[in-house]
Amino acid sequence: MKSWLAILLAGCVWAALALFVLGGHAIVRADGGPHGLYNADTDACAGCHRAHTAPSPALLVASGSALCYTCHGSAGLGADTNVADGLYLARDSETETPAEGVPNRGLRGGGFLNAWMDSDQDGAFSGRAATSSHDGDHLVAWGNGPFGSGPGATNFNLTCISCHDPHGNGNYRSLKPVPNGSGAALPVSVADEAPKTYTIASADGNYLGENYGDRASALSQWCSQCHTRYYATTGSGHTGTGDPIFNYRHVTDSVPCVRCHVAHGTAAVMVEPAGVSLRFPDGAAAPSDAARSSLLRLDDRRVCFGCHVNAQTGYVNDGSCTQCHNQPQGARRQIVDSGGDFSLPNHHVNGLVQDADCTRCHETGAHTSGTVNLKNADSGAVITFNVFADLETFCLACHDADGAAGQPPFTDSTMPPVVDPVGWAGASHKTAPNAPQTCYGSCHQNGHASGLANLLSPWTGTPGPGDVNQEEGFCYACHDADGPAATDIQAEFSQAYQHNVSPNDPGGEFVECVNCHNPHLANGTNKLADPDAGAQTAWAGSTESFCLTCHDGAPPGGILFPASSSGTGFDKSAFPSTTHDSNVSGPNGLGDSCRACHQEHGAPYRANLYAEYVIADYNVWTYGDGDYALCWTCHTEDAIIGDANGNKAFNRFEDLHDTHVRGEDTPCIVCHDAHAPHDGGEAGLIDFSFALNNGYDIQLIGGRTVSEAFYIVGNRGYCYIRCHGKDHTPKDYNR
Repeated sequence: MKSWLAILLAGCVWAALALFVLGGHAIVRADGGPHGLYNADTDACAGCHRAHTAPSPALLVASGSALCYTCHGSAGLGADTNVADGLYLARDSETETPAEGVPNRGLRGGGFLNAWMDSDQDGAFSGRAATSSHDGDHLVAWGNGPFGSGPGATNFNLTCISCHDPHGNGNYRSLKPVPNGSGAALPVSVADEAPKTYTIASADGNYLGENYGDRASALSQWCSQCHTRYYATTGSGHTGTGDPIFNYRHVTDSVPCVRCHVAHGTAAVMVEPAGVSLRFPDGAAAPSDAARSSLLRLDDRRVCFGCHVNAQTGYVNDGSCTQCHNQPQGARRQIVDSGGDFSLPNHHVNGLVQDADCTRCHETGAHTSGTVNLKNADSGAVITFNVFADLETFCLACHDADGAAGQPPFTDSTMPPVVDPVGWAGASHKTAPNAPQTCYGSCHQNGHASGLANLLSPWTGTPGPGDVNQEEGFCYACHDADGPAATDIQAEFSQAYQHNVSPNDPGGEFVECVNCHNPHLANGTNKLADPDAGAQTAWAGSTESFCLTCHDGAPPGGILFPASSSGTGFDKSAFPSTTHDSNVSGPNGLGDSCRACHQEHGAPYRANLYAEYVIADYNVWTYGDGDYALCWTCHTEDAIIGDANGNKAFNRFEDLHDTHVRGEDTPCIVCHDAHAPHDGGEAGLIDFSFALNNGYDIQLIGGRTVSEAFYIVGNRGYCYIRCHGKDHTPKDYNR
């Protein structure tokens, strides 16, 4: 525990407060001093109090702010923060890690007596006397009290402990939840920061644009406990309250108090008409121009210029986001109108962009600081964009199931696409060790708009022929030979036969990657999403039933089939419970029968088959030539047709496979449909339809239908058909 010793000199007036540390005690700091987190053996109490001989109320060794200045003043030794002069000094006995400020740089709150600030933004600064401060006697707390109650509460006497808890409380700067004398009914706690930062960001003394992160809005609420009627929500500049003084007011919820004002004191100066002519709210005149500085961060009304004046034209733009960002602002791009981000074909807002759309995403408290602050659309919490991962909570606030706190986020009244936060947390695109993604980065680069669909990157890109750059070509950027993805999907789709995802595929494109996969859900355990649900939910069924969501004769919207197929058609709705379905196991066993024969993306053989399956009529087969290699992955060539020596195989088709395939050059597909027989329940998968409909040398005869061209009586099968010029009227065999 850091221990503190008060040295009482010159009749109990401190000249110094010496700091020492007891050996073996943990050092605990609360805003740079003995303010809380005490141990049982603390001696910090004696730094400020005397039990029996105190010269000031509350048993204090000095009264009011004078006590605080013994550590935090110009000559204090016990704290690095010299709040009297608004300066950070590395003067106590501790070296903080990480550092809590830059030595000899201005404090974020300014100073009560002096302030080191470049209030005219000329690049030069030095310590100057404060022109206004939150210290001493203040006749009026402007705006305190309800509407219609006059200019504010009178006879305020402010000291350090009016706002700060000297014993610490875990809040930002140990702020009291209810400031003394404020009359506030509800406490406001401002979350502390870690690590602490006491100095301004600018090395040049420029106080404008300090970034308070998600504390900015809470600080406005805290300030409004005294300045009640200064707290104003969006639209308060155009909607009056009826208060004779505080009727129309500048918004302070989205443009927080600390955007324009410092907390302790400013050295800013005012000139006419921003000086004595600008009367206080009660009508009283200031004693001097400088006295009207009102804790502002810059001279005159330069704080207004930062938001309300177009730096290029010098004309007022009424504080409108769209009137300012309809052209480049310094190094920042143009956002709206022709040539701006939102003129690209794909963007977050449909139709005319309004200011309310901008402030839905952007927190403007540090608007000109060079840091883009965002805010959570559900909670309002400020999100500082330092690294790409910072944006995940920002994006998911709207792209969860309830939009922006249950409402469409933008003025176009459109609910955004849903990204399941739980699914995304386990998705390969987020967790892959070789290339983990975030919302913003490799896949999405511009939150405003993009030349590609779904705000894909690069945002300056163009769709390309057949939209390749925003479809499969976009996925191939990672899923190709050089990664970073582990799977080279581009190579799979580059084979001779494939699911048509590219306009360059024969016949054009008919299906896209995102019809089967959801990039925000797919993981190593389940790569698939439900096509019937727009791929918005993870697939929960078997691989076979997944294939049948499209190959059931009624594909989901957006998925097409070519006019003709290279096999027995695309409708495989009859496949379940057939011989091959019930007996063939794919990589994942039964229920994965499709993948026993087919590759899902592409393959060297027709219909995405793993191996050759010749379908040409009058195909000359010889033993071992591989023409029906696909069949031989399950069946045995010797057992189905015959051997290399011409010996016929005898099976449930007697020895007639050899007769037909070797003897008559008849391919398997003339008689068999591998997916289903013509008549349900027939175990041999007999169906002449493909051959009859595709110009093979086979004809129906005797007025028979396809169902009547093959039939079973008892244990014998009968063919009544003409094939390769030979009439079967009928031919039969023992099954």
